Amino acid sequence: TGAVICDIVQLPQLKALSMEGTDTTDAHLRCLCSTEHLSGLNLTATKITDASFNCLAKMKGLRYLKLSKTGVTADGLLKLSALPNLELLTISEIPLTESQQRKLEEALPPVKIVR
Repeated sequence: TGAVICDIVQLPQLKALSMEGTDTTDAHLRCLCSTEHLSGLNLTATKITDASFNCLAKMKGLRYLKLSKTGVTADGLLKLSALPNLELLTISEIPLTESQQRKLEEALPPVKIVR
């Protein structure tokens, strides 16, 4: 998976990438860190954790990000405030308390959060 991701993201016309349901891990995402041309990324049902957020936060072109059914936490999600163009965040089946949900909404005011 990792080698394929590294090859695919080299395509300058690539605007969106879905890895939903694959065995993608935090290590596989390292190739994406410097990718500026991606506007959409679907990581639903992958094996990523909060360790991926330092990388994801560098992807300034992201407009939508799907993280449902992953191992990310509320603390990790707060790092997404570094994404200036993010419009949509899908995080269904990510456990959040009411307080954590509110904090996330405050950190990402222009972002539509789908649970």
